Parts: sequence; structure tokens; C-alpha cells
Amino acid sequence: MKTNPLISPHSFANCIRERQFVNNCKCKQMFKAMNSIRLRLPSCISWVILGMMIASLALGAEFTFMTTNGAITINDYRGDEAVLTIPSTINGLPVVGIEYEERKYARFDTVFHPGLVGINIPGSVTNIAYCSFPSPIACEARNLAAINVAPSNPRFSSDEGVLFNKDQTALYIFPQGKEIGSYTIPAKVARIDAYAFLGCINLTNVLIGTNASSIGEEAFSGCANLMHLVIPRNVTDIAPGAFDNATSITVDPLNPAYCISDGVLFNKKQTVLIRVPKGNAMGSYAIPDTVTNIGKVAFAKCRNLTNIVIGHHVTQIGSGAFAYCGTLTNIVMGRRVTQIGNAAFIDCEKLSSVSLPNDITSIGNDMFRSCYSLAEIVIPDGVTYIGTNAFLNCKSLTNVIFGNRLTKIAPGAFRFCKKLSHITIGDSVTSIGAGAFSDCDALTNVVILKSVVNIGRRAFAPWSLK
Repeated sequence: MKTNPLISPHSFANCIRERQFVNNCKCKQMFKAMNSIRLRLPSCISWVILGMMIASLALGAEFTFMTTNGAITINDYRGDEAVLTIPSTINGLPVVGIEYEERKYARFDTVFHPGLVGINIPGSVTNIAYCSFPSPIACEARNLAAINVAPSNPRFSSDEGVLFNKDQTALYIFPQGKEIGSYTIPAKVARIDAYAFLGCINLTNVLIGTNASSIGEEAFSGCANLMHLVIPRNVTDIAPGAFDNATSITVDPLNPAYCISDGVLFNKKQTVLIRVPKGNAMGSYAIPDTVTNIGKVAFAKCRNLTNIVIGHHVTQIGSGAFAYCGTLTNIVMGRRVTQIGNAAFIDCEKLSSVSLPNDITSIGNDMFRSCYSLAEIVIPDGVTYIGTNAFLNCKSLTNVIFGNRLTKIAPGAFRFCKKLSHITIGDSVTSIGAGAFSDCDALTNVVILKSVVNIGRRAFAPWSLK
């Protein structure tokens, strides 16, 4: 008698999950083999085998996962359980990780499933990669109220539904749907991870423990009702955007690294301006003379700011420093500024006037994107590069004067500048990126000198060059 090939539950499950059993010859052979097994073995045994396969299929089919070195990492969940229990094994292999896989799927669906209120993590899972749980791309997980970890897990732990490392010295995730207004971070916690409290709109008060030393990037971002935060004495590392929504911040006077002046957070020496709470009532603000560096997202979303004076001691302006300041109309910038980060003034809708300092060498990506009121810009002679989407959607921009050292205009730099009617690109420019001036409806006059050797696709679309 001919011996049937070994049929593993994993192979059988894949056939049905991928719906291949109609057209896939290999899967047809499996089903024939199953019938043969059922005929040759006592019925109770063959049905037990079939039952094991179907059970394995039911478990594995809800998850998308990858197998590496005999272990499984879950990338996606397609079920609808209110409380999801991550299996410790799938198809006989251990589940060791939960990892968002952007290249294959848009998101890890457990995060977005609207009915999901709890996640149970087994002892086998030792890797929970960035973005697997609520994160910058997962802020819709409003109902997730508890993440519970098996006591046997060697790397993670939980307390009252909050995810920590094993010894609870690091707080990883406070679930967005947790319905409490006040929370005291356990005294053992030294590190509050990036995005740990992201989007926790129910929180109105958080007491940071005295042993906390580090607060990660955007740790409290999107906490719309968390109005005030107190930074204790031992915190010496605060990442950009940690207090995105806070309207006021207080620092322990004994803190060696940070201080507050006029409601603004600085480093102790007041050489770095770290954060102006977005609810600060100031309309106009002059950067103190001690400041040399305006940090990343330092003024982002400051809803009352109308005018800013950046003194002559400032040399660096961080990425997103004034992003989304919707009422900001005017900026006076000191002559010593040499670096301005990407998206520094993105979405400053009412910004109508800005003078760029002579010593900057580039206009970063998205720097003035969607500054709807900006009518004119003079590019200093020191600038050699205008970044991607730097002035995209500046729909009031009518006049651009390019400096004499500019060599490259990146893709989309002036796209959708609807009122820009004429440009003269100087003899230092060698490259104009794809779509750099596309959809500039009023553009009728373009002067390009012979130095330009590369013009990207649809650089001036829908107009063609002659």
C-alpha cells in the first residue's frame, strides 16, 4: 500500500486560510490524503486528528504572522473579540513577539478594533515592537482599557491593566480606554516610555513618581484633559513633545536639569527653550537673551501666540518648533540663526511675514508648508538647498526671490502655490525636483538658465516647457 505523505496542521490550516484548496494541487492532495487516513484508521482516531487540525486552523486563521527560526511573531489580528488573548503557540510553534509590519499591512488591527477592551499577553511573548499597541499611528484605540501579562512572562508585567517591564521600572503603555481621571505612577518607575500615555483623554491628573528620571518622546501627547504636570526633582531627561497638551508645567525647584520661567520650560541654565505649554496666554513673546537653542516642537500648537522675536543669541531652531501655531502672524529672526529644522513653521496659517537670516544654508522639508498667508519670501544667498514640500500649499505666495548660491530645488517645493505667477531660477541652480512647481495655476512666466541640467518629472505640470 502506498504511504501517504505527512500532513502537518500548519500546512492544512494554510490551505484553508488562503482559500487555495479548489485550485491548488498540493492542497487537493492533502484532502485526498485526509480521506485515506480516515478510511485506514479507526474513525475515532481520524476524527481526533481532523479536530486537532481544525482547532489549529481556527486559532491561526485570525492572525497574520511570520515564522523565524521556529518561532512566531504576530503582525495582525482579524478577529473581533472584546478581550483578545494572544496564544502562546500557533500550529505548535511558540508565539514570541507582536510586531507591526508596515510593509505588508497598514496597521495591527487589534489596536483599531473598536470593540477591543482588553489584551492578555502570555508568558511566551518577549518582544512587543514599536507600534504594536497604541502609538502615533494607533490613536483610535479609545476603548482598550487593560493590557494583562501572564506572571510567568520574563520580560513584561502589568499592574491594573498598565503595561510595564518585568521589574516595573519602565512604564510602557497606559491604555487609552482606561476610565480613571487621576493616576499615580508607581514609585519604582524610572522611565516613562515614548507615547506611554498617548491619547489618554480620560486623564485629568498624573502624579509622576519621585524616582522618575526619564520621560520619552510625546509621552503625554494627545491627553486633551491633562492640563497641569509637575516635573519632580529627579527627572533629568525630557524628550521632545513630552507634554504636548499641557496648559501649564511646574518643576521642582531642586531639579538639577530643568526650570520654569514665566511658565516656559527651560534647561537649568536657560540656554535651551524646551516647551511653551500650548495653553499659555501669551500673545507676543521675546526669546530671552540666554537662549541659544529653541528645541523641537517648543512652541507647537501654541494657540494664543501672535508674534515672536528670536534674539541674536539663538543659533538653532528645532524641527517643528512653531508648527501649527494657527494665530502666529509675524516672526522677527535674529541674525545668528544658522540651523532651522524641518517643518519648523508648518501650518502657521496666518504667518504673513518672515525674514530669514543670511547664515542658514538650507530650507528644510515642509518648513513653511501650508502657511496660507505668506505672500513673499526672500531666499538668502547662503542657502544652497530648498527641501521637499518646503513651501507646498502656500496659496498666497506671489513672489519668490532666489539667492545666488542655490543649487537644488527639491520635489514639491512650491507645489500648489496658486498665486505664484513668475519665477526666475538663477544660474547657480542645477536641479529642479519632480513636481517642484506643479499645480501653480497662475504661473505663466518661468526663466531657467542653462546651469540647470536636471528637471524632474512634472516639475511645472500641467504646463510643458518650451
